[in-house]
Amino acid sequence: MENLEFMSKFKPNERCIKEFKYWIVCVRAKQTTLGDTVILLKRQIRG
Repeated sequence: MENLEFMSKFKPNERCIKEFKYWIVCVRAKQTTLGDTVILLKRQIRG
């Protein structure tokens, strides 16, 4: 996995549910409801 700055906020190494070729599904840090997740793209995009 590339060292992307935004990744440190979501801590995918600790909260990863499933990792795919281009993205990672992680449990959300401050869950308000059961099953809250975040999908992280594994590369930078232009914004």
